[in-house]
Amino acid sequence: MRIEARDWMYSNNIDKTPKWPVAARVLRATGEVRPETGKTYPLLLALFACILVLCGCEGQTTAAAAAKPVEEAQIEVKAAHPHRGEVYRFINLPGEVRPLYEVTLFAKVDGYLETLRVDKGDSVKAGDLIAHIDVPESRANLIRYKAELDLAQAEFQQTSETAVKNAAYITADSESGKTRLTTAGGKLAVAKANVQYTDAMLRYARVTAPFDGIITKRYVDPGAYIPMPNAASTPEAAAIVNLTDFKTLRMQVAVPETEATHIEIGQPIRWTTDNYPGQHFDGTGTRTYWALDKPTKTMLTETQMANPGMKLRPGMLVNARIGIEKKNDALLLPVEALVREKTNSFVFIFNDGKAKKSPVEVGFNDGTNIEIVAGIKLTDLAIVPGQQALRDGQLVKVTEAK
Repeated sequence: MRIEARDWMYSNNIDKTPKWPVAARVLRATGEVRPETGKTYPLLLALFACILVLCGCEGQTTAAAAAKPVEEAQIEVKAAHPHRGEVYRFINLPGEVRPLYEVTLFAKVDGYLETLRVDKGDSVKAGDLIAHIDVPESRANLIRYKAELDLAQAEFQQTSETAVKNAAYITADSESGKTRLTTAGGKLAVAKANVQYTDAMLRYARVTAPFDGIITKRYVDPGAYIPMPNAASTPEAAAIVNLTDFKTLRMQVAVPETEATHIEIGQPIRWTTDNYPGQHFDGTGTRTYWALDKPTKTMLTETQMANPGMKLRPGMLVNARIGIEKKNDALLLPVEALVREKTNSFVFIFNDGKAKKSPVEVGFNDGTNIEIVAGIKLTDLAIVPGQQALRDGQLVKVTEAK
């Protein structure tokens, strides 16, 4: 009898127990034992066909979903109508705070500093005594000149009385008769002048405040020798104190040559400083020098303004924002409505529920409003995108219009 190798296998020994082929053993492990494997092929084919059908259905569903258009959501935006008004062109320049008055007080006479009534930071009123210098030589000279004045007055009085009693006294052709009265009068005048001069120099020994202010520097201590200033000595050698009045300030800024021709008295200037973040001090141009400084080619301009609370101090660095040019009837939009892309400027116009990107030409910008020279009309409604990114044709919904 003939037995195929794939259906039955016998061992080399006498054992007659048949062994199933490999394919049959696999089916047996799953609970289905078939000696002939050819009967499983139809089942595998059917399973494969089902898988293909299912995959085809899923592909059709995905394609249908992709073909269906997605509805675009509207973005809520704010908008504003253009309006006409005034706008400035501003420039920003560094400046400095200067006091209204600042002087260094010197001694007119030389001597020893007897008393010093003030110190650094003290406030004084006009006429207050600041220092007194002891000048013993002048005091002695005053006593001497007063005595000479009394003697000259007595001599002149005696000569005058004699001349009244005897008219021929002054008309005689003698030397004494001609000159005695004149000499007496001259001596009296010199004596009076000496007394007046010495008295004036002694008054200079009292150094007083010329105006209300604050002592910002002291140079000497009591007992120091104070020399009389002259051309050969340095100013500090005879200086006593510095007096400064900064209740009123001179806010100074150097305007470059390119902008100097636009400077006018009364232009608005806003001053800011890093020492007071978020605060500003508004004023107008009070005076300008009208001539450029040769080394720097700048023109000094200043604002005189009050300093309430002494917040600003002399020497502080500040920033000046000057309204250099003004237009009274410009077409304006909020600066937030302008969109810049490289060197180009655009504005999104609300048109039939969509954002229409419109190129514009801009002019002055004062930080709040920007001038639109060309590109939009008064009847347009400009979108203010803020932090939102818009594109041309974007569906939008205006929630607030100004």
